[in-house]
Amino acid sequence: MTFAKKALLMLMAAALGAVAMWACGDGDGGQPTPVTREQAEREIEERLDELRQRWDELSRETGQMSEDARRRIESEIEELQRQLDDLRTAGDDRVDDIRSQIAEGLDRLERGLDDLERQIAPDTSR
Repeated sequence: MTFAKKALLMLMAAALGAVAMWACGDGDGGQPTPVTREQAEREIEERLDELRQRWDELSRETGQMSEDARRRIESEIEELQRQLDDLRTAGDDRVDDIRSQIAEGLDRLERGLDDLERQIAPDTSR
């Protein structure tokens, strides 16, 4: 066998090996494995429950919270619950969009609770 034929065979073997390795992988280019719909619902429920508990504790701890802040937080929680209900009944084509909206809402709610805690916390810097 000539050198050119050997080189060609080696090149073909390397290419086939690369294709085989690619085919055996999950084909997502190293991206994180997406969670199932049920896992997403469970994680969202858990985070929403944690934020609800945090809200309940905050609202019990202080009476100095403005009615506007109270309504805003409660409205955000209700909206997130509605979106979670939508996620449960949504078609597969809408799941990712709804999950993104819920994630943004959960982050917004968490930031709102953080801000509220800072506002009502006693000033310990003195």
